[in-house]
Parts: sequence; structure tokens; C-alpha cells
Amino acid sequence: MRETLFRVPPRNPEWVDRQELARVAAALQRRSAPVGLTTGIIGARRLVTIGRDRGDAEVASLINHVVAHLDGKRPQTSDPEQAGHRLAGFLSGRGRVLLVIDDVWNADQLAPFLLGAAEAQLLVTTRRSSVVPGTMIPAGGRPVAHPRPSLHAG
Repeated sequence: MRETLFRVPPRNPEWVDRQELARVAAALQRRSAPVGLTTGIIGARRLVTIGRDRGDAEVASLINHVVAHLDGKRPQTSDPEQAGHRLAGFLSGRGRVLLVIDDVWNADQLAPFLLGAAEAQLLVTTRRSSVVPGTMIPAGGRPVAHPRPSLHAG
């Protein structure tokens, strides 16, 4: 029996719905290419957050962290391409996997993850639509997990 590594939490009724989520889900189900979501935040639970100023060694370290989380063994490479190949090898034959890569600023940061794109479905959040070589879905300005205003006694 295969152990489940991560489960999507139940939907919080206070979250605000976003129109583009149906398009994101449909694009992910096609499993043809990475899906990009611009100018938005998926929520508090992310697997990989890149950020604007991360260079090659830092991206490799993030990928090594993902592999360590999934496999229990942390690769020691500082080369993002080698780290990407290691991730792709680990994902091979694992079945349906969704890998969320948050806050990608340039194509070089995303490239190592694309090596595993045949083995997993990639959902990329970015402010730059030119970064993702797949379906781009423009997002509204409100985050998915933005709670509705409420009054608190106090």
C-alpha cells in the first residue's frame, strides 16, 4: 500500500471563491503542459516557493529539499539541472502528482522542474506570463485563501 505524502485540506467555508480555479482545475486535468497562474496566491500550503532573488544553487537546494521530503534522502548537488533530473527520477512511476511551484520570476528558475513535467503535473504561480511554457490563466487580485471579513467581540 502506497503512503499518501500530502492531502489537500478540506475547503474552508470562509475562503473566497475565484473564477479562475475551475479553469486551473480543467487545465491540470488535461495533463498536457505546465499550468501557470499569474498574479495570485494559491494559499498558505505550498510545496516550493522560489522568489525573485534565488540563483541556481538556491533553486537546486529547494529541489533537494523536495526530494528529501518525498524520499527521505537529500541529494547534495548545487546544480539545478542535476537536482531537476533527480526529482524527475524520483517522480517516475509514482502515479498522479501535483507539484506547486510558487513565485517563479524567470524561466531559469522553472527549467529544472520542467525536467519532471512528464512525471508530474506542474502548477506554477508567477507574475510574469512569459515564464511558463504552457497554459497561462490570469488570476484576479484576491488570494484564494482570503477570509471574508468578520466581526469579533472584544
